Amino acid sequence: MKKIIWSILLIAFCAFASENDSISEKGVPQRYLKLLTNPLDADAFINTSNPDFASDPDYTLPDIIEVPGNEDHIIVTLFRPEYADTTIDIRLSTKDTSYLNVSLRQTYDIQETQKQNKIVAHRIRRQIGHRLMLVSTIPLAAGGVAALIAKHEIDLSKDNKKYIENSRIQNGDSYQNEIDEFSDHKSNAKTAKKAMFAGLIAGGIILTTGIILSF
Repeated sequence: MKKIIWSILLIAFCAFASENDSISEKGVPQRYLKLLTNPLDADAFINTSNPDFASDPDYTLPDIIEVPGNEDHIIVTLFRPEYADTTIDIRLSTKDTSYLNVSLRQTYDIQETQKQNKIVAHRIRRQIGHRLMLVSTIPLAAGGVAALIAKHEIDLSKDNKKYIENSRIQNGDSYQNEIDEFSDHKSNAKTAKKAMFAGLIAGGIILTTGIILSF
């Protein structure tokens, strides 16, 4: 009986130790901040002293912001055209989820509004630039594949040419087939080269445009 009790206690102790190890590995539980603005669609930049509003925001509100469990506050900077930029140092609730509704102050400064609209236009250009950089991989990859095909066709045409030049019998179906294959491989190589240059040039233009717009 004692052995059974000691076995149960040992199993319980191991389970408790394992649970503690699991908690220590995971760390403090995650916290969340449900943030809402009036009006909606404000951009939120998290824990950045001087955010670049032309870059993509961390969140577009309303949204749920993830906060490390060991943090008791979070700095949020809000950006929305025609409203004053707002930075808030938010003290989080001791619960796992905090809630906050922020009313933005409308600005009537025309110059400030124009500046904000330019920032939004700059961000859109950056986003287009990043998309173009991704799109450029398609023609560049196609150009690379075409280059491999061209090389393969050239190698085959060289084999045909070598057979034709070294053949002692200059007639017959076999000899004529080699000549026909040589012509086909040579034509395919030319077509593949054209596709290669077209893909590389198009991809290069798109990539360059994307890089310029992304700054």
